[in-house]
Amino acid sequence: MPEDAVPVRDERPNPDGWKVPPSLGDRLRPVARIVLALVGLALVVAGFVRFTADFEDVRRYHHTPLCTAPAQPSDDCATRESGRVTGKHLDPGSDSDPYTLTVARETAPAAEYGVGKAFYDDVTAGTTVDVTVLHGEVIEIGYHGHRSQTETYPWADAAVLSLLIAAGTALVLTQGWPLDDGVVPFVLAVTVVANVLATLLGSIALLTLQWPLVVTLIVAALCWIAATALFRGILNEFS
Repeated sequence: MPEDAVPVRDERPNPDGWKVPPSLGDRLRPVARIVLALVGLALVVAGFVRFTADFEDVRRYHHTPLCTAPAQPSDDCATRESGRVTGKHLDPGSDSDPYTLTVARETAPAAEYGVGKAFYDDVTAGTTVDVTVLHGEVIEIGYHGHRSQTETYPWADAAVLSLLIAAGTALVLTQGWPLDDGVVPFVLAVTVVANVLATLLGSIALLTLQWPLVVTLIVAALCWIAATALFRGILNEFS
C-alpha cells in the first residue's frame, strides 16, 4: 500500500439515510437535567421562605408587647421587672460589645449585657434599670430613655436555610447549566461549602439588621445571584 494511501472503512452503504436512533438514556438525560434544575430552584425558594419566617420571628421578638395581666410561661407577651447594675466592664479590643453591664435580676442570677456608650456612662454600680423578659429570657434592658436589646442569633435555622440554598444552587449550576466534562469534584465541594458559609453569615447579618422585609429580600436575592455567578465562574475555570 502506498504511504499516502488512506484506509477505507468497511461499512455498508446506507442509501436510505437511516440513522441509529438514540438510546433511552440519551433521550432521558436532557429531561433529567431539567428536573434536577427545577428541584434545585425549589430548594432555593424553600430556603428563602424559611429565611422570611425567621425574619418575622426576629421582628416579633424585638417588638413583643408588654403583658396587661399576670403572664403565663407560654404567653407571647413580655413582662418587666427591676434589675440592679452590679458591675461595669469596658473592653476596647472587642468588635461587638465593648461596653458591658452586669445586671442582677429579681428572679434570676446576674448576667452581662452589651450596651451603648451613652447607656454605659449614665449608670453606676447600684443603678436600678428596667429589665424586659420574654419566656424567661431578657430581651431588653433600659434606663432613662436608653434601651439595649439582647441580640438573638437563630444559628440553627440559619444553618438549615443555608444548606437548602447551597444544595439548590449546586443542582442549578451542575444540571440547569450543563458544565463541560471534567469538573473537579473537589472544586465543586469547596464551592458548596463556601456557599453554605456565605449564606449563613449573610442571613444572620440581614436578620440582625432588620431592614424592611422587601428591601431585605431584594438584597438577599441580589447576593444569591452574584454568588451563583461567582461560583459558576470558578467551576468553569476548572472544567
